[in-house]
Amino acid sequence: TLQVAYVSGTLQRATDMQSKLPLLHPLAAEEVQGHQPVLISNGMLKILKLKGMLDAAKIACEVRGAGSRQQLVCRSAADPSREVAVRQENGQLALDGDVCAEYFVVRSKIYEALTMC
Repeated sequence: TLQVAYVSGTLQRATDMQSKLPLLHPLAAEEVQGHQPVLISNGMLKILKLKGMLDAAKIACEVRGAGSRQQLVCRSAADPSREVAVRQENGQLALDGDVCAEYFVVRSKIYEALTMC
C-alpha cells in the first residue's frame, strides 16, 4: 500500500530546548501553488520504460497482454522466430528466451534501466 501526501506550509524551528521537533504552519488556501502530479505504478511502468529504451536501440519489440500478464516480446533481427520476453514476476523483471544478440542487448538495457532508478 502506498500513501502519498503533499503539505504546503512553512517550517518553524523549535524555540524551546525541550521540543526538538519543528512546527509546520499550513499556508492559507490562496497561497498554495499546487504540485506536479506523480505517477505511482505497480511495476508496469518499468516494462513500458524498457520498451522505449529498446525502441531507441532499434530492437523490434511489442507489449503483449495486460495487467499482471503484461510482457515485452522482442524479436531477433536475424531470425524473427527467435524471441526474448521480459515480464514482471513477483515485483521483479524476468528475462527469458533464445540466446541471440537481442537477448544480450535486452539484458544490457535492463541493467541500464535499473541503474537509472
